Amino acid sequence: MSNSLEDMLDELDPLYEAAMDSQNRMNAMEKEATEFINALVLKYYPEIHNLEKEGFDKLRDTIWRMLYNFVIDVDNIVNGMQIKK
Repeated sequence: MSNSLEDMLDELDPLYEAAMDSQNRMNAMEKEATEFINALVLKYYPEIHNLEKEGFDKLRDTIWRMLYNFVIDVDNIVNGMQIKK
């Protein structure tokens, strides 16, 4: 018994919607966390304004690398666990 293309797309639609929702939440969390961490770093290291471009780039990359792993791990934990309703 074969499903029509439309039937298969209907079956995939909830998965696509869930993936898009997950991606949107991860992007929003990463953006907000980046703003928070930048403010936190500035609070304790106000001399950061004296960095050259290379220093800013290295700091941005460090923060992004840490947050990228954090956001993905949180999403995997939440989506990998059964949520009680």
